[in-house]
This record gives sequence, structure tokens and C-alpha cells, in this order.
Amino acid sequence: MRPTNATDKYLLSNEKDSDGIDLILKASVISVVSLLFLQFIIFGCVDRVAGQAENIGCSFIAGKDQAHCYKDAAIRASDGSTCEKIVAEANSWENPPKSSCYHEVAVKTGDASLCAKMGPAFAYSDDPGECYQDVAVKTGNSSLCNNIKGSVSRMGAITASRELCLKTVGGTGAASGGCRFDSDCSPACEGQVFWKRGCDAQTSLCKNTFETDCAGEKTVIGTFEFPKLCSSAGCVEDTNAISSKKKELISTANDYTAAMQRTTELRQVASKNCLSALGDVTNKLIIETAITFSNLPSRMADVVTDQTKQALDLLSSNNNTMSTEEYISLNCNAVKTLDVEYLVLSKKRDKVMEQAKAFEGR
Repeated sequence: MRPTNATDKYLLSNEKDSDGIDLILKASVISVVSLLFLQFIIFGCVDRVAGQAENIGCSFIAGKDQAHCYKDAAIRASDGSTCEKIVAEANSWENPPKSSCYHEVAVKTGDASLCAKMGPAFAYSDDPGECYQDVAVKTGNSSLCNNIKGSVSRMGAITASRELCLKTVGGTGAASGGCRFDSDCSPACEGQVFWKRGCDAQTSLCKNTFETDCAGEKTVIGTFEFPKLCSSAGCVEDTNAISSKKKELISTANDYTAAMQRTTELRQVASKNCLSALGDVTNKLIIETAITFSNLPSRMADVVTDQTKQALDLLSSNNNTMSTEEYISLNCNAVKTLDVEYLVLSKKRDKVMEQAKAFEGR
């Protein structure tokens, strides 16, 4: 074997590098193919996998061919988001091929929302009206025909319009948004306004006719008024608000009853202390009385007079310097003021109970 010169060494080195690159490329290709094959097994869709693979490759293509590549990938993968990658040419009469991308994916998937993403129609570009019509025909959903504004003409012939769409799909009833008679049109709510609807003879579309402001109509229960709510059946009672007010009144009446019971208990204590002999009054009794009067029910605290509050505060002060005479006097005064407060609580409870009575059966 002859000795290798510098040139031979260079060639041998390149062969080794080439072999390494080939191995890397082969490994990369195998990895990509394996991933695509795995997706094919999982999703069971040749077009979808092929579209995803094509989407990756489109980024390496320049010019107009890239736009068409993305369009083809979007259609194959049934993926309207891929259409976003297409850059529309400025001042193009055709806007190629972004609009047609959305159009074809919309028809393939039945997703009419893609039609709204189409650009303005030029002389030779796809029109959103045609897109809505084609999806309506594909899905049988004639309500999509109502999205078509005006008509689309090609070479003097109308290719898409609401009327043509409805005729093609075969829908002219209320379900499609169209109508023949007033009875085809169901009433509707706009906020709390109830609308009766009728059929417009010129457009064969349902239109609002007579309105009723449900909020202006009241359900009167006793001294309370509740605005009505709009529903498909007309203006109806706000049952939730009525039920809530009924529960509130019952709870308030129960609070007043509890306060009256507590007032009676406090009066009994004060009355006993008022009648006690001077020799029976001790510091222990003063302390016990202070503890008894220290906590008042919330409803009672809300309605007692300033005079009563002052008397009860003194009784609950636990003042060991209070004389026996002062102690007895305060208890006797407390009996009188508690009698007054009991009557106040009773009147308030009776009023609330009368209001709650009007809600019986609701």
C-alpha cells in the first residue's frame, strides 16, 4: 500500500465527515417519519398527518408558493389556524389564497366562523357570502344563510344570496330565521323587554312588532313591589326575589321574638332585685346582675331608648362602689323601661309578621 499524501488525507477526511452527516440526516428522517407514523396510528387520519408534515415544510419555501403550500396544508389538516400564516399581497385583486383557504377549510369542517375571517372580496377572490352558502348546504343549517349580505355575482350570474341559499338548503321556516306566517315567529327578550314578533312579507324574516317593558310591570304583595322578568312566555314574576323577601321577613320576626323573650327574662331579674330587702343586697348579687345585663340581643339593642340603655349600662357596669339604695333604684327603673321596650319590640314584630303573612302560599 502506497503512503497517503496530503490530498489523500483530505479526501479520506471528507468521506468520514460525509458519512457522519448522512447518518445524522438518516436519523432525523427516521425520527420525523416515526413521529408521523405514530400520529397516523393514534389519529387514524392520513390527511391530517400529511397536512401537519406539510405545514412544517412550508416555512422553508419562499414567495407565492409558500402561500399555496400553507393553504394545502390547512385543508389537509382541517386546520383553519394555518390559514393565518398566509400573507395577503397588497393591492391584489385576488387576495390569493388566504380567503380561499378559509373558504375551503370552512366547507370541509363545517365551521362557518371561518367565513367571517375572510378578507374583502375582490373581482376574482372568494366571497364570504359564498362561504356561508357553501357551509349551509354542506351542513344543512339554513340559518347560516342569514349571514349573507346582498348578493354575489360572477359573470353576470348570482352565485350566492340569502334567498338562493335558503332555496338550495331547503329552509324557509322559522328554524332557519325565515318565515311565512306570523305564527312562525317566536317572541323574544331583549334585556327585560318582551317582544312579540311577526313575519315581514317583503323579506320573509321575523321582525319585532309589539314591546312590553317587563321591569315596568310589578308584582304587588302587601306593601312590597317586585318588577317582573322577561321570559319566552312573556313577563313573569321574579320568584327568587319574592322568596328571598319572604325568608327575610320570617327571620326578622324570629329575631324580634327572641329579643322579647330576653327582655322578659331581664325584667324578671330586675323585678326581683327591686323587691329585695336592703339587707339581702350583697356585692355578689350586684356582680351577678351585671353579668346578666351585659349581653343584649341585637334586635333589642337596636330599639331600646337612651334611657333604657343608660339604666342597663349602669346595671352591667359591675361597680362595687354602688350603694345598696342606688342598686335597688336602678333595678326598679329597669323594670319600667323594660316594660316599654317589650311593647316596642312587640309592635315591630307584629308589623313584620303582618307583612310576612301576605307571602303565605308563595
